Amino acid sequence: MKKLFSLILAFFFFSFVNAQEIDQTRNFVLLSSGKLVYSNKLELKTPTFKKNYIQTSKNKFMMNQVRFYNKDNTLFVNTHWSHNPTGSRFFAEKIEKGKINVFELVTVNNSAPTFGANGMMTGGGFGTTTVRYYYNSGFKRTKKLNYSNLSKEFKDDPIMLQELAPIKKSRNTRTIIYIVGGAAIAGGIASILIKREEKLPASEIAVIIGGGITFWVAHFMSKSENKKAVSAIRTYNLKHK
Repeated sequence: MKKLFSLILAFFFFSFVNAQEIDQTRNFVLLSSGKLVYSNKLELKTPTFKKNYIQTSKNKFMMNQVRFYNKDNTLFVNTHWSHNPTGSRFFAEKIEKGKINVFELVTVNNSAPTFGANGMMTGGGFGTTTVRYYYNSGFKRTKKLNYSNLSKEFKDDPIMLQELAPIKKSRNTRTIIYIVGGAAIAGGIASILIKREEKLPASEIAVIIGGGITFWVAHFMSKSENKKAVSAIRTYNLKHK
């Protein structure tokens, strides 16, 4: 019942948004209700120990009220709305505009995370940076930018499927690498446990380290696939101007 209600709400939201023209040269907030609010002043506020919100010239909007906002000709989408129903609300920045839009979300995970400008998670010290990509058309709900989604999106477009072919090949290779690396690590650990030697055997340690390296290789391959997917969308947009 809850899912049905969400679908009905989304239908009315898109219907309302499509019925109005949005001036993307101006700062605005697009709410979950479909209401569009223009404002010369628009700032994302991140108070300590309080919930983040967007402040316009006359209004204050909590993050769960906002679907999109546009500031200085840059559009941001609420990823909580599309993909993270139980987690924190982050806004991904549009980096590719056209028939298909691409959004980029950069998060930095460390021991003391804070919210930086535009709703992106940042923090002091060292941390792990994660980059995620999403896509949509117009102001529709975004989808994760990956081969699985794009291959369905362009299943009737042989040219685009050809553009996506290197991503498919890389993904298949990455899967094999994960399997080999996981098997190497598991085998090395199992061998150590069976032998029960006082000194850790160098050969097994080398196998485990080698397995760990393969995971790093697969990780960098994944990042390369993301860039290729963005490039494929850019090529598509150029052909459909």
